[in-house]
Amino acid sequence: MSRRTTRNVSITKSGVIARELMDKMIEEQEKNKTNENIFESVDEQDNKLFDDLLSKYVNETSKRTIPEFFVKLYPVIDVPSDLKNICTYYSTKINDFNFDGLDSFNEVILPDKYCHPNFDFDHIESNEQYASVITCLDSLVSEFGQYSIGGYSNDPKICAICNLKYIIDAAKKISIHVVFYEKRILQQDMMEIVMKVGNQNTRRFAYDINEFVDDSVYKPKHVSKSSRQIFRHILSNKNYRGKESIYIAGQLCKPNDQPFNQIIQCIQDDSSTDDVISNWSNVIHKLPSLKEKEKEKTNAKRLVEVDNGVAEVAGDGKQQLKRM
Repeated sequence: MSRRTTRNVSITKSGVIARELMDKMIEEQEKNKTNENIFESVDEQDNKLFDDLLSKYVNETSKRTIPEFFVKLYPVIDVPSDLKNICTYYSTKINDFNFDGLDSFNEVILPDKYCHPNFDFDHIESNEQYASVITCLDSLVSEFGQYSIGGYSNDPKICAICNLKYIIDAAKKISIHVVFYEKRILQQDMMEIVMKVGNQNTRRFAYDINEFVDDSVYKPKHVSKSSRQIFRHILSNKNYRGKESIYIAGQLCKPNDQPFNQIIQCIQDDSSTDDVISNWSNVIHKLPSLKEKEKEKTNAKRLVEVDNGVAEVAGDGKQQLKRM
């Protein structure tokens, strides 16, 4: 389906608001002449009135239009391997979904071309670590657009500070889901960003993303017909087939956020690719390999030796010990 564009307030309507603003200001000034207010000046009243009326205009233009498509999901977390039983839900109805009901909302992410950038964090243990995550996320906004964040914690102090849902018996200290909902990214690029390298003992991210990202949830590869990634909506509990549910539904952390902003799936329309992230390497950088790091250390050591007069550079450019 074609992508909808955000509705803009017409010039005519903005003109009406401007006239309303001026009329109200004049009216308030006339009142002020007859009823002197010793607490507020005319300018202060005008500023308050201006802010009030202007907010009507700003709020209307900032509404997000939800693109129309079918979101793949399943009502329990243990999705069967037979993908024929996958359900769909209309995108524009997601904000009205009953997340407190018997069915949970588990996105089924199949191999496709695009998705929204998303990160899962399950190993954060302190406010300081949480702050490092937020700093990392904020550094991506210039290329990735705004993000939705939601989650829970078993620490009441952290919940109060970070606006997370307090779940006293939650197994994890802090668990959050993040979706950059304004832009799309190639699935293959998303997989590249969260890729880990090295052997089992020294596995690390290939790029400089936050260390607390959980890479185990990213599985939309064309490995088999049943390849998929299951992403439980942050407002949903973890429901199973024939097994007791785990009540760990979180909450959205930002004011005025909405459930649809936590959806990873997106339209696959190529008629307009203005919202597709192509320059993610501007904010996420590849880390040097262990061999490259060792080489950098060796080169740095050699430069220090040359500076200290312990070694010198020969005619062929190679370093050699200085003769005394």
